[in-house]
Amino acid sequence: MNMKKIDTIYEIRDNYLFLKVRGYFDVTRSKKIIYETGEELRTHNLNKIFCDFTEVTGFREKEKSVIEIYDLSSVILHFLPKGTRIFVLGTKEQIGKESFLEVSMTNSGFPTKVTTNPEEGLKWLSMSKEIVNKENKEKFSTGNKVKDGQGKTFIIHNQLGNEVTVENEGCLYHYYPEELTKIE
Repeated sequence: MNMKKIDTIYEIRDNYLFLKVRGYFDVTRSKKIIYETGEELRTHNLNKIFCDFTEVTGFREKEKSVIEIYDLSSVILHFLPKGTRIFVLGTKEQIGKESFLEVSMTNSGFPTKVTTNPEEGLKWLSMSKEIVNKENKEKFSTGNKVKDGQGKTFIIHNQLGNEVTVENEGCLYHYYPEELTKIE
């Protein structure tokens, strides 16, 4: 079986770093890519990344151990600029409905979205603190029930700056107010 080594292509697009990853998944090489990505973000003074993972083989999040995913998450926390918004585009075979990477990164202060829908990711990445709708932001209060774009329900935990922290089954998630709808 011929396994192509994992490689990358970087592009600067609309105020975010686009990263195309291809080849056979390798944890050691992935850690080096994370380091290089951090350097690219710093060099270009960016805080958003779109990572297209759809051409990576040998990776299915649900088949990886929590330890492996957590290990990659800790490398991201160490090498990417604090608060970087991360969007990961994968295939249905690579990612499940619930992404441990998304949850662990978001809970660590790196808002992360993992999905198979590129348009959803681009919309999510384009949301920034500069365009928060003040009227929308003020309609949430601690304890309110809300839902996200996928229909998942949460309770408002708190609001810090332009982000809302919500809770579901003991886990905290970070959203921008535009991503949530109040449930009456």
